[in-house]
Amino acid sequence: FGSDGWHEGKFTTWSRVFHAVGIDWNIPDEYITVPQRKIDKLRSVLAETLGKAFLSRKRLDSVIGVLRHVISFIPITKPFIQRLTAVKNRCRSLASAGAPMTEFLRKDLQWWQTLVFQTEFAGMPMNLFDHTKAFDEIWLVTVARNTICITSMKLQERLLLK
Repeated sequence: FGSDGWHEGKFTTWSRVFHAVGIDWNIPDEYITVPQRKIDKLRSVLAETLGKAFLSRKRLDSVIGVLRHVISFIPITKPFIQRLTAVKNRCRSLASAGAPMTEFLRKDLQWWQTLVFQTEFAGMPMNLFDHTKAFDEIWLVTVARNTICITSMKLQERLLLK
């Protein structure tokens, strides 16, 4: 503490263009982007995963981990990652080492691969994040043994799929 406790190396200059939480931020242009190295890693992980006949829990964690940045930019991808997460959680709850590569999983992963290889992630304007969603836009999806429950947060109505 005191004047001897000041450490210049722990302080950085304020910047309006920076990298934080896995995303590149450009405040003057009001844009955020996924770094190209993360896109390259995603391509690599997807290609390796599609070549497997069995997906270990560690592999599922890896795939979900690299996909999480894409969700920030393309909201429509959320159901796809929820399905992968449901497979991973089911493996964990059953204490299994992983899951076989089913046709369902393969098609989801191929969808991701097509998205990543055919799309340029040029960035998104920050103003897309300026609003909060209305309650009628929010749905809760829960998965239990052979049952999916979809709940409207505004209406408190439920749809059970068995």
